[in-house]
Amino acid sequence: MKFQCFLLCSAAFASACAPAVTPAPDASPDAALTPDATPTPDATALPDASPSPDAIADAAPDAGTDGSLPDASAGACSQYQGNASWTARLVVEPGARLCAIPSGQWLGREGESDAQMRQRVLTEALARKGTITMPAGTYAIATANETRAFLLPMCVEDLSGARPVATAASSVSAVRFEGGIGRDDGFYVEAQFGLGAETLGVVVARPITSAVTATLSASPVASHAFGVTAARSNGSGYVSCALRANHCYNLTLPGLGTARVDEYRWAASPGQGQAVPLRLRGTLDGAAVDVRSYESMTGVYGHHAFDRAYFFRFASPVRGACGVRIDLNSDDTATGQLAACDASPMGASFAITAATAACD
Repeated sequence: MKFQCFLLCSAAFASACAPAVTPAPDASPDAALTPDATPTPDATALPDASPSPDAIADAAPDAGTDGSLPDASAGACSQYQGNASWTARLVVEPGARLCAIPSGQWLGREGESDAQMRQRVLTEALARKGTITMPAGTYAIATANETRAFLLPMCVEDLSGARPVATAASSVSAVRFEGGIGRDDGFYVEAQFGLGAETLGVVVARPITSAVTATLSASPVASHAFGVTAARSNGSGYVSCALRANHCYNLTLPGLGTARVDEYRWAASPGQGQAVPLRLRGTLDGAAVDVRSYESMTGVYGHHAFDRAYFFRFASPVRGACGVRIDLNSDDTATGQLAACDASPMGASFAITAATAACD
């Protein structure tokens, strides 16, 4: 899906108001799931987001359970800027995070075969993997167009180790959206933040039946549009890391074993779609495999997300291979290939027998 969350940030940069924020007692994500969010020296480039004396005065009526900032010890990415008069809320659950995925379908280059295109975009997707986390808590967000500074405490980290820090947007828009391709009915808050030389467009979505609260959930969610999404100008989109599988398949890999693939897939109009691998489990070459962490898998997709190419990295090598690539095709065929850790092929491709299975 191509996230449509760009807006013009040309309004004057006004002074920040202290937000209505209630951090959880422990805002640290599960260390087993989330990369270390300790800021690097370049993270200090973020301007001081502490409220001015005027902003503190503005926020005084909200003091108490909703009047504090996130724990500053979490570093620059814990800083928040908002308007104390906003009545909508974003609830961030402990351990919740966003995961970077390709934000558009694969596109070929002149003289490039289909196989070359799929391999190239898969390699590019691996290079763009990363996460966004926020300190758990409740944050005030806009209910109408707003020109005061706005910044969510987004801790951005690429799997390469880079930690770009988001800077404040000077305007934010809140709109009611009813139906349409790529969006559920609901209220949406949109802002575009700086991210070094890049931009990060963020959309906070609230169900139409719950106009004042949105949630970034740590529990499985049924839609990529739930809670918070983001689009980065490097070509990555971000959706909840806790997507629930909606398409599952039992696979027979000739001479290698059997496995099951779980995916989240959403098909829409031309130019839109979504395909995210969620799990590979089974027995390959006599060894049990169970790949389920975001860090260990990547997927790319074509027109309508009907064609998908997924790479799963094993915990231990299988036949000397780091992982396996699974292609699920629009003509209901499937192929597989053992692969190196960068998803490059090891050996010949082989046909896979795939049968639809009920998802857990």
